[in-house]
Amino acid sequence: MNSLLKGFSALALVLTATILFSSGAYHITQQTNNEKLRRSADFLLSQYNSKLKLCSEAPNAAPNTYWLASDNLLAYHALKHYNPNISSQIYLELGRRGGFKSGVYECLFGESVPLPIKDRATFIIERGGDDVIKIDIHNCTTVFPNWDEYSDLLICSALSLYWKGNETEAFKLFDKAVDMWDGKGLCDKATGGGDLNLSGPYETYKLALLLYASRVLKRPLTFQAELENTLWKMQRESDGGIITHYNGSFTPIGDANTETTSLTLIAYMHSPDVK
Repeated sequence: MNSLLKGFSALALVLTATILFSSGAYHITQQTNNEKLRRSADFLLSQYNSKLKLCSEAPNAAPNTYWLASDNLLAYHALKHYNPNISSQIYLELGRRGGFKSGVYECLFGESVPLPIKDRATFIIERGGDDVIKIDIHNCTTVFPNWDEYSDLLICSALSLYWKGNETEAFKLFDKAVDMWDGKGLCDKATGGGDLNLSGPYETYKLALLLYASRVLKRPLTFQAELENTLWKMQRESDGGIITHYNGSFTPIGDANTETTSLTLIAYMHSPDVK
């Protein structure tokens, strides 16, 4: 009888864990990282220009550059939980300037994008003094070269297919991105794809994308703890911002920025309408 009860208890634990994951409940790691997330949100708020109603790209590398998409499209969603007022101000500015469409990142928020993902064009929207407002849009007539060799584009394409109801193909693309994990990061074409002669830095925002897609698609990562540990190593102590690039020794390279920090917050906090 005792062994039978133990069996039922074990089954109940498994079922509970499954239900929590499938329902989008992501609270265990979230509770652990609450302070880190709050500091990331504080970084975004420090990037906010109340006059332009937009967040700048980076405090040191690009303090006067303001991207509608992707930076502020992501910051709008990332700040909803932490500062709804600033989030709504960014939302209104994106609407006024037509900044909601990037041709890629809409897929994080329940929308499909044209596939395969198109090549990118950059437009300058406005200049004033030292400030410049820009937008990146993947809307060229040509397809992004070798798109399926980039983990971020694989993940975004997988999410886009998922929203269309094509789970089989979505999971294939997601799994291809998962297979790029090499114990340090996602080793895709941008990183050199394993070719030491072409090796570039790893990119933190891709870890955030994979973590987010894992939750949305209900595809657990066997290396999630390693991935999260790596991601948080890129949080800057001074201001809470997340640095995009790092090398194989997990040393951050360059400045923290709005895009990567926003995607990290979205990976933990955003809740789209999941099937």
